[in-house]
Amino acid sequence: MNPQDARMQLLEAAIAEGPGELFGLKLRPVSLGTLNLCRRLGLSLALHHEQAALISEAERQRQVMLFVWMHSAPLTEVLGAVRDGSWDTPFGAFAESSSELIVPEVLAEIRRVSQLVDVALVEVLPKPGRSSDDEAPADILEPGFTASLVFTLARETGWSESFLLWHLPLARALQYYHCALRASLAWTVKPGPPVQAQINKLEQWAAALTPDEDDE
Repeated sequence: MNPQDARMQLLEAAIAEGPGELFGLKLRPVSLGTLNLCRRLGLSLALHHEQAALISEAERQRQVMLFVWMHSAPLTEVLGAVRDGSWDTPFGAFAESSSELIVPEVLAEIRRVSQLVDVALVEVLPKPGRSSDDEAPADILEPGFTASLVFTLARETGWSESFLLWHLPLARALQYYHCALRASLAWTVKPGPPVQAQINKLEQWAAALTPDEDDE
C-alpha cells in the first residue's frame, strides 16, 4: 500500500472513533480537553519526554492510571477536582480499586489514537503575494491552538464548546478543522519541524511507558 492510501485508510478509520471501553470501564474519547488535562495534571512523560529515563516504573504506571481515570470518571467530577486541586483524592480511590489495570493494553490504545491524530495534523502554508508574519507587528499576539480550533469548528458547525472539548475525538476534530481550512482556500501541507516535534513527544511518551477519548 502506498503512503497516500495508507494515510487515507487511517483518516477514514478515525471517523468511526468515539467512546470506548477498557477492562469494563467506559472511556470518553481522547479529545482536545485531554491535552489540557495532561498539562494541568503534570503528566511529565507526555510533556517532558526527555526526562523519561529519570521516572520510575511505579510513576510510569501511576501516570497511565491517571490517564484512564481522566477518561472514565464522570466529567464533572474530573473537572471539579482538577479545578480545586483535590483530584488526588478521587484518583487515589480509583487507583486502589483498579490495581489490576493492565498497562500494556492502555498503551496500545494510546499508540492507536496517536497514530490517527498524527495523520490528521496539517500546517498552513503561506500563499505567495499574501501578507506574512514578517509584515505583521512585532508584538502581535496569536490565540492558542485549542481556542483557535474550537472557535473555528463552533463557527462552522454550531457545535457546543463542551462537545468540541470533551466529547469529539481529537482525530476527528483535526480532520474537520482541516476541512474548514481548505474551505477557506488555505494551503495545507504535512506539518513542519515545530508541529512534528509535538507528535514525536507523544510517540516517545508512549514508548517510555512500555514495561521491560452531553457532560456526565
